[in-house]
Amino acid sequence: MRIQKLLFLFAALVELVLGFPFFGGLLIISLGWTPLGFALIMHIIILGLALVAKPREPLVGSIIGIIANSLGIIPILGMLLHLLAALLNFIQALSPNVIIVNEETKNDDDVIEIL
Repeated sequence: MRIQKLLFLFAALVELVLGFPFFGGLLIISLGWTPLGFALIMHIIILGLALVAKPREPLVGSIIGIIANSLGIIPILGMLLHLLAALLNFIQALSPNVIIVNEETKNDDDVIEIL
């Protein structure tokens, strides 16, 4: 498994904990909103790594994670956004990468590869 997939899986687990009703809110409030800052920085780093990855990773999970942690101080909205970010990061972590070769640049030895 590639490192990006592991990072998406880790982000999904963090978001799932933060989005868990009552427990996530209690954790966030008791630690003075520090988990939101940690998760925000984590998503920014994962987004940067996804931008430079070859093949390029989807960005949706990290972008929703950044929005979720920015708006996480709003109780119900924050919980729903954390759960959405967890779902999208799980999908990204568990989906296969598909490399599609453009027909104009395709050589005889190029293949469509599923990682």
